[in-house]
Amino acid sequence: MKRRLISVLVFTLSFTASTAALAAGPIASRDMVDVLKFRPVTWSAGNWYAWPSFTRYPSPNNAADYTGWLVLPPCDGKIKNDCISSLEYRRGNEDWRKGTFKRYVPFSAKYIALSGNQVSKSAEPLHNFPDSAMSGLWEFPGLSHPGGSEFMFNTSIYGEFGGMRNPNGTDAKFQYDGVGPIMRLDPVSIIEDSAEYQVSDPERKYGDWCSNGEAIRTCIRKFDFPQGVEFRANLNFKLAKQFWNNYNWIIGYGSHPSITVSNNSDGSTNYSFAAAPVYRTFPVSLIPKTEQGFTDWLDSQRAFLKESSPNQEFKEDGSPAAFIIWRDFRVSQGIDGEQPGAFSAWPFLEKYLAPELAVEVAEWGFRKAQPTGEDYNWVSRCSTSGEISGLSATNASIAKPGPPHWSEKNQSLEFQIAAPHAFGNGTPIVGQYYLSLSKKVADCLWGTNVANAKATVSVTYPDGIVEIINSTMKTSATAVDFSITGFHYSVDQFSIKLETQAIKPPTFSEKPKEIIKTIICVKGKSVKRIPGVAPKCPSGYKLKK
Repeated sequence: MKRRLISVLVFTLSFTASTAALAAGPIASRDMVDVLKFRPVTWSAGNWYAWPSFTRYPSPNNAADYTGWLVLPPCDGKIKNDCISSLEYRRGNEDWRKGTFKRYVPFSAKYIALSGNQVSKSAEPLHNFPDSAMSGLWEFPGLSHPGGSEFMFNTSIYGEFGGMRNPNGTDAKFQYDGVGPIMRLDPVSIIEDSAEYQVSDPERKYGDWCSNGEAIRTCIRKFDFPQGVEFRANLNFKLAKQFWNNYNWIIGYGSHPSITVSNNSDGSTNYSFAAAPVYRTFPVSLIPKTEQGFTDWLDSQRAFLKESSPNQEFKEDGSPAAFIIWRDFRVSQGIDGEQPGAFSAWPFLEKYLAPELAVEVAEWGFRKAQPTGEDYNWVSRCSTSGEISGLSATNASIAKPGPPHWSEKNQSLEFQIAAPHAFGNGTPIVGQYYLSLSKKVADCLWGTNVANAKATVSVTYPDGIVEIINSTMKTSATAVDFSITGFHYSVDQFSIKLETQAIKPPTFSEKPKEIIKTIICVKGKSVKRIPGVAPKCPSGYKLKK
């Protein structure tokens, strides 16, 4: 499987979930990393593996069970709303070609019983429950990948049922107001024979998701996307349309992403999400098991916790006994690159990056982020609840899942992203960042119609050097799109400023003033006064002198 691997890094993922699943990611194996000398820290930049989504509808009568999510089924003759209208792809400027839903991901009845997952759920309009399903497998005409022709498509429309704002009860309504992943697409192959799985991938280095709890497991192996392909998902919302009833900011996992929205006569709304897959880098820091390494690790953890969980106390004391425990710890650690604290931790561990262990993983997907703090202030001031305020996407390893920061002082949008500077072979990692604002939001921020504005994008590097970088800005009646590409990484601070260009009134060449004079013309007793620049008497009249 081609991953643009510089090397394969493997780490152990552990989590609690109703799926009772085991997910394999890149693992720092002992033949690659001497765990007696180093502690590996992996910066998660995305989703290495492909996992399935199952319906999760809680009971309206159980106050302790109130969160859940909807998994959209394909639209068909019976299901017309709250469903997947179509999945499509194209190459370049070709017409979109529709994919075909083939089947749901196969799981044995035993696994479903053991895991407690809901494979599907019939509609219950009383509780705002539309028909729900699980992850589906799709095929596209003329499109394949190294593992075959199937692509797994997931949706997860989060919400809650119960709690203080929406008490449980017989008539309670499920509220689709959560944030998190909306959808993702992965090229996959399905392995339903555990013997075949063990032979084909004994070290589980492909990024596989496998169900546990039975002798024969279902495994989902992820592969690379075909090159030069753009995908589009068209979704319909009706009962679950309230999912969009706030100040929405969308995070795209793709290159040149876009979203279009249209309303239907039946009260439903169509959302179309398009992008080309993007490759993001999983960096790895190898911290030496020395006192200095321990100190840097402690500082990184304190900084991370202070930013991500300011009310949580960091209890590690840095004592000699704690150092010994840390030194003997042989399991790798992961840091979520989408947590605010990742930027604070990065400066302490960047010097330990091991480029030879970096991995690039292809992604396609979208998630919903709820702006908070000062970012919420400018988004809510300039947008309307129920509208999509903006969209951002990047190939950075570390990026906050939310809108840029608006600087009132500088009249600019500012954001910070980070990634390793280069791969193990010395090839620089080329940066990408895409930002789309609704036209209404952009006009509000800069206080004028930005249709004739010119954008200036600058980047400030850690050494204080400021550079103006290449960017493009496109304005339509509904959106303002910025494309920032071709830059190189470290920890980069970006600023987007607009120079508004006033429309100049047309100018005219000055003409000499024309002198109007009047002559008197007579014909017998008839007298006429004729004004003009060069007046003449009418026929039969004579000029009176």
